[in-house]
Amino acid sequence: MVKNVLFVLIIFFFVSSDPFFGEKSFWNPHIEEGDSSNVVSLPWASSEVMDKYLLDPDNKIQADFKIPAYFESSVRFWFLIYTQFSSHQIVIHDRDNLSLIYRVLDFQTLKEKNLHRMTLYNLQKRLTTDNVNQVKESYDKLIQKPFLRDQETGLVLNAIHQAGISLPDEEVLRIKVLKDLRSTIRSQTGQANYIQKGLVRSSPYKDYLMRIFEARGLPYSLLAIPFLESSFNPRAESKVGALGVWQFMPFISRHYLPKHSRIDYRQNVILSSLAASHLLAENLKILKRWDLAVTAYNSGTKHLVKMRRSLAAENLDLALIIESSDSGNFGFASKNFYSEFLALVYTLAYRDEISEVVKHEDETQSVKDFYIYLAKCTLKLNKDIKLTSHELGKLMDFNQHLSFTRPIQRGTIITSPYILSNRHFHQVPMEMIIKKKPKDWINGLKSQSCSTR
Repeated sequence: MVKNVLFVLIIFFFVSSDPFFGEKSFWNPHIEEGDSSNVVSLPWASSEVMDKYLLDPDNKIQADFKIPAYFESSVRFWFLIYTQFSSHQIVIHDRDNLSLIYRVLDFQTLKEKNLHRMTLYNLQKRLTTDNVNQVKESYDKLIQKPFLRDQETGLVLNAIHQAGISLPDEEVLRIKVLKDLRSTIRSQTGQANYIQKGLVRSSPYKDYLMRIFEARGLPYSLLAIPFLESSFNPRAESKVGALGVWQFMPFISRHYLPKHSRIDYRQNVILSSLAASHLLAENLKILKRWDLAVTAYNSGTKHLVKMRRSLAAENLDLALIIESSDSGNFGFASKNFYSEFLALVYTLAYRDEISEVVKHEDETQSVKDFYIYLAKCTLKLNKDIKLTSHELGKLMDFNQHLSFTRPIQRGTIITSPYILSNRHFHQVPMEMIIKKKPKDWINGLKSQSCSTR
């Protein structure tokens, strides 16, 4: 039954100097008898295609975010995850060496069977586990007979070789390497369709946020972080309470955003982005380098500062910290956060070349400018603001922290694509937007009163 529904794509790479793909490598699916009509060959596997973007031929990437040699293979892996593989494709790979990919499982045909979402998820999860176990069984055979090369072990050995890993000739050492590799197998779901949706969701904000970040002296490439955190989904909420496109935790957001019993400003894209800009600027001030400041967005500054002190290196880079940290203090997510970020920086920079569909959809959603206001008095959006129903609906799209029917209180912050009446609203000046945290803007209302005329 499993063989009839699982369509497995196994990656073979030609031997070359490139440890990840090779100049002329291609997807070569392992096809069992009777399965050929169900196997989908995945495109975009050659280094030449990836280098069109990762070598930055058009010089679109800011100097601070060129790919260091240490992170090259991991950035290539995540670039594939974000641009090539969808959520219906799962990559089985090594946790520590992302060049080592064993299989790519394609569940697209299962998706087309219109199964219930949870049924599809559970089936995909179970079949992925089955395939991980198959790879482990191949390692078990190799551990028993380290120089065995049959059909099953041959696939694993080819993947190891193509990742640039050399197995020792001495049997004892060879077995140790094989055991280590067996213990670090993991699976990764593709993200390309989520990132494409995020590109569409982000398009109204893109130009404004780039201007704001540049005005604050921050590289606009940092706007790749909300794609990493949430695929730029304002409604995204994690199991531990992180919310919004930047996935702020409640106790962190209180340092930057106003605290309100009924309003959560983390849901507002522009306000949470401004909060994130202050957090990232503070990280840079503490850590002195963007690779560390970006990583600290995920893991915090504490461990990074501690490592800098313990290694007695004032200008310590991320590569040395990763090499020197144990998995207890610096796990898979923290180690890969910067590589994922860089992969998304390149994805966003070359978005038009990567996806013409996204480019077309972006053009229909662009917003010329945004205005930020403080409410001067208590009012209801659906009664007191003179906008058409279409305009009011669009206003609510950009203010998901607000309610149509519930009154908003004096001091409530609103972001608008339209100019609102100064009878009810005080526009936050650009100087304050750039220099002050949103939680401090309320001071601008001290001399303001609401007009009832």
